[in-house]
Amino acid sequence: MSDFELVQQAPPLPSTVADLLAHLKTNRTRSLNDEVHDIFIRLWEDANFRKLFEAIHPSQTVEGSFSADDQVAAEMVRQYAKEHHMPVTADTKLAAIIFSLHIVARRFDQSRNQRRTMVKGERVNMNDAAE
Repeated sequence: MSDFELVQQAPPLPSTVADLLAHLKTNRTRSLNDEVHDIFIRLWEDANFRKLFEAIHPSQTVEGSFSADDQVAAEMVRQYAKEHHMPVTADTKLAAIIFSLHIVARRFDQSRNQRRTMVKGERVNMNDAAE
């Protein structure tokens, strides 16, 4: 067999995404924040999920307090993780998911504090606002 024939016999490409992912070479494992980030994006178009993040004042909350709204959102995230076989999030305590939701919301400039300090899409320094 010649060298030319050996070069032409490369292994076949993976035929499915699962097969492709099996070949992924990385030492990094997905963190809770990574999974919650993905779930946050997938749930964002659900009006019930998004409404839990709308309030910037306690009187605007769905369940009566920010912490109650956070709890419901975390339950939705965990349920989604269980249904879609995302083990990192599916087996995580709600308090940790809530913490992660706050991190993810800040990544998109959608945390309650970030939104509370915006006027016409611009961030306002609250220390300057009093002057």
